[in-house]
Amino acid sequence: MLIFIIPVKSKLASNSWATVSSLFERTLRSVCNQTSPNFRVIVVCHEKPFISFEHESVKYITVDFPPPDLIGDPTENRTRKQTDRAKKLWLGLVYAESLNPSHIMFVDSDDCISRRLAAHVDENSQNNGWYISRGFEYPSKGEIVYPKSKFYTKCGTSNIIRYDLLQPLLETHLDRVRAQNGALYRRHQHQGKYFANAGNPLLPLPFQGAIYVTEHGDNIFLEYFSKKQKTLLDLVRLYGGKLRKRLVARPITKELRDEFGL
Repeated sequence: MLIFIIPVKSKLASNSWATVSSLFERTLRSVCNQTSPNFRVIVVCHEKPFISFEHESVKYITVDFPPPDLIGDPTENRTRKQTDRAKKLWLGLVYAESLNPSHIMFVDSDDCISRRLAAHVDENSQNNGWYISRGFEYPSKGEIVYPKSKFYTKCGTSNIIRYDLLQPLLETHLDRVRAQNGALYRRHQHQGKYFANAGNPLLPLPFQGAIYVTEHGDNIFLEYFSKKQKTLLDLVRLYGGKLRKRLVARPITKELRDEFGL
């Protein structure tokens, strides 16, 4: 069985709690739209988002540690938010053990995923897991998406991992969980290499697996990038990326909406 773990930022760490709640509801609908019923969802949060959607497969865990203390410096704020996320993922992993999962997927609370993931895990439950090599970026509002290769380097919603490979993480006490812990909580782009080096390589998912939702004002990395002082290389990458996106943009079709719950 595939377990999805969704960490949700605190209301006190959000730019707009209404936006966070709205995005989360779409994410939850997307996750629960699986073609296989063999999945569960663990949501870890300070405050339960204000939504109307409910599903029998969803479990909420409310944390009692304080939300990140945001002091104004973009780099420090980013680290504090990532540590908060890492702690929530750790608590989700702890709870997941009672559900006897075969695999775990960390899902950011603003992204959308393919409805085929749980079925794919059912059919290949002996595999170490998968990284999403192909997906889409969706700029929050509008009617276009951008196909993304090497998706796992861009988005935290990008890896499905066999649960027993993650169990060593549970040996770390919650108070010691930090954003820097290994490659597992924060560095999604390095998880494939991490497990390959350990002799447990992940496979590329054989279909487009997720949508990275951007430009809504509450994305940790993009908020950090918007506030940091830009180097010339940053600007080249920024505007070069925008040009490439325009060249590959495609309209959102009914099939795409059905697949991802967008």
